[in-house]
Amino acid sequence: MMIDSDVLRKIRKVYRLTLDEMAALLRVSKSHLCRIEKNERALTPTIRGHLVSELHLTPVKLAKILRLYDEFSVGGRGGGTS
Repeated sequence: MMIDSDVLRKIRKVYRLTLDEMAALLRVSKSHLCRIEKNERALTPTIRGHLVSELHLTPVKLAKILRLYDEFSVGGRGGGTS
């Protein structure tokens, strides 16, 4: 499963989690998570593992999450208005 900082942010948005909530889930500080989402810090294997474990992510589930993000995000490719 390819999870980078952009995918992490999209997952957070789909789940409607605040930075505080996602940071707690990933066992990092809010500021550290913010830096990860801005690509200023690395998304480590440990943090990625917490994400996969806590949200029970599978490749299929991740693909669905990313489709939802694309379909319903404002300015996204799908636009959500069909």
